[in-house]
Amino acid sequence: MSLPIFADNEFLGALLFEPQRETGLNREEAETLDRFGRKLGALLDNRSLFRRVSEHTTHIHAKHNEALNLIYSQTIFSRTDIRGRIVDVNDAFCRISGYQRSELIGSTHRIINSGHHDPGFWSGFWSTVRSGKIWRGEVCNRNKNGELYWVDSIVAPMRDAKGHISNFISVRFDITERKKGEDVIARFGRILDGSSDEIYIIDAQSHNYIQANAVACKNLGYASDELTRMTSDSVVELPENVGFNRALEKLARGDEEKVELEANHIRRDGSAYPVWIRLTYVSEETPPVYVATVFDLSEQKRAQAEIERLAYTDCLTGLPNRAATLNKLEELVWASASDDDTLSVLYLDLDRFKEVNDTRGHQIGDAVLKTVSARISKLLGDIPFFGRVGGDEFVVVLPGMDELHALGIAHKIHKMLQEPVTVDNEQFFLSASLGVTSTRSGRNRPEVLLRHADIAMYHAKDTMNGVSLFRPDMTRELKRKRDVAIWLRKTLKDNDLEFAFQPQVDLSSGALVGAEVLLRWPRSPVGRINPGEFIPIAEERGMMPKLGEWAFTRICRQVSDWKDAGLHLPGRLAFNISASQLTAVNLPDRLLRALKAHNLNPEMFELEITEHALMKDVGIGLETLKRLRTDGFTIAIDDFGTGYSSLSHLKNFAPDKLKIDLSFVRDMHSDDASYAIVSAIIAMADRLGMRVVAEGVEHERQARELRSLGCRHAQGFLYGKPISARRFLKTWLPRSARGTEIKQPARTVGTETRTT
Repeated sequence: MSLPIFADNEFLGALLFEPQRETGLNREEAETLDRFGRKLGALLDNRSLFRRVSEHTTHIHAKHNEALNLIYSQTIFSRTDIRGRIVDVNDAFCRISGYQRSELIGSTHRIINSGHHDPGFWSGFWSTVRSGKIWRGEVCNRNKNGELYWVDSIVAPMRDAKGHISNFISVRFDITERKKGEDVIARFGRILDGSSDEIYIIDAQSHNYIQANAVACKNLGYASDELTRMTSDSVVELPENVGFNRALEKLARGDEEKVELEANHIRRDGSAYPVWIRLTYVSEETPPVYVATVFDLSEQKRAQAEIERLAYTDCLTGLPNRAATLNKLEELVWASASDDDTLSVLYLDLDRFKEVNDTRGHQIGDAVLKTVSARISKLLGDIPFFGRVGGDEFVVVLPGMDELHALGIAHKIHKMLQEPVTVDNEQFFLSASLGVTSTRSGRNRPEVLLRHADIAMYHAKDTMNGVSLFRPDMTRELKRKRDVAIWLRKTLKDNDLEFAFQPQVDLSSGALVGAEVLLRWPRSPVGRINPGEFIPIAEERGMMPKLGEWAFTRICRQVSDWKDAGLHLPGRLAFNISASQLTAVNLPDRLLRALKAHNLNPEMFELEITEHALMKDVGIGLETLKRLRTDGFTIAIDDFGTGYSSLSHLKNFAPDKLKIDLSFVRDMHSDDASYAIVSAIIAMADRLGMRVVAEGVEHERQARELRSLGCRHAQGFLYGKPISARRFLKTWLPRSARGTEIKQPARTVGTETRTT
């Protein structure tokens, strides 16, 4: 209830109080209160008070007492003296404080002090009332049981007849429940503002924002009062097929307990960010409201994009990785099918890259790969797709391009990669093998296309053509290679390989001067396999170091057996060393251990290595060969003239022997260039102090011509095919042991004479 307070018909304020009964006041009580208000106004107005005290002392006292009685009965009332000691309290004061009147009278208000307010609060209070002014405020008190309660308090100074402040009256109203509600609201607000998510209260009818927490305001860039003047439609942006209002209506009808959807929130500056919205409907509120909890998906989306980037990007080169390549290839294959168009695929593998990693380390290898990929990207320009699918393997997808144009691009890439790659002021000479395949109208699945291009690439590598176009028969060739590799591993494990020995003879006397030992594969489920087939496979699959060590150990055992039987091979037994063996760790030590185990010495062996193997890594190769020569082995360059011939290498490292490749010997009478090459090799070797062995001598005419050119030694079918150890022993070693010149009876082969 409100009691107006007047003084001289001037409105001073109102006294608010809550009756203790629910029925309200009757007319007489209301009139009494009205009069009390006017008298209280006069009482509070000093000028009026002084004037009227003298004029209406008796009347005022009567009305004053009447008003005080009303306040006394309807409010929480207390009166204190000038020093603040309580001189009077009503029953309401005793009830709310929990103290008896006898406990309160004579005490100060400190008896109910809760300690909630700081000293400054009370200093301001006393400063106000002692200056003669009315003080109004909310005070937290503590009752006798220790419980807190809140009152809205009005404290007015009372003056005596001389105008001096004689006491203070306090009128209080219990606001504990209201304060609890305010605390709940404040706590809820703090909880909302402390949330890391956006929280909105939305009017169910107008869709206006009623309340939004601090995070919501910060993220959207609006002040709280601005946001509460807006509707959700001005903030929430949804896909065209999703309606925010329809989602709210579902909740209001009770079709759903909650609705969740992904959307964008539009900031004040017009920018957008992705969010996930969870909506609920609160029908118990008046009016009903929607509660929206909004999760900012920006970081999640960025993390997801980064994860996808890492999942589909090669970290070293920045190119699409294998997974991305397969996805893109599938996309383009189906696109070509719908457009009835042609699509081509290039599969690229760097040649000799492994040497860079093995000799210069992975850091340099990575730099080389980055440089190569950048070169290819620049060359391809606007071509849609270029990805890295393995260590040194890349794929180019060419939509709308037939195999002829694809071959043209492949040859451009091959030519470019023949140029040296410079990293840290060091040049690396690489090359590449590329396979090309095409499809029209999506006839082949993506994985089949990739496999065909891969097969064509391996064919290019095997034939050293640089670029190959896929043919169906290449699949059969690759299958055979894989079958050979599988059976070679099994054969090596079972010690099922054999050796053949081919004699080397003196061209003048026909006497045995040495022999070359060759690997043979006697039995195979995949048919006849020549060394020319399985040796490259073993080299490619990394099996040669193990195969070579196994073979040399078996040869040592064979020579040891001959030695124990009193048999002696004139000259040396030649044994082939592969490129991977030459660059393997500790090759000389491995060979010496095998010799020592069989009580043999290096002077009994000659190691043959091709120019190609020597060029695999010139530095390591020459260093290893020098060590082997120092240990006592002799070194022969096999197939001389067909590899990476370099006279500087012959000068820096003079081998003991050059073996003229059989292709030159075979054609020396039908091709002037071959004859000139044979003649030049013999002359050069003679001037450099090297011996020469001519390979592939099949006819007497060749032998005569070679003798005339100064060649002293030869091997070939004219003197003997490669034969087993048992036959070699019977055919050559007994006679050799007696120092007898060995010549085999001749037989006619076609129109030519060939010895067995």
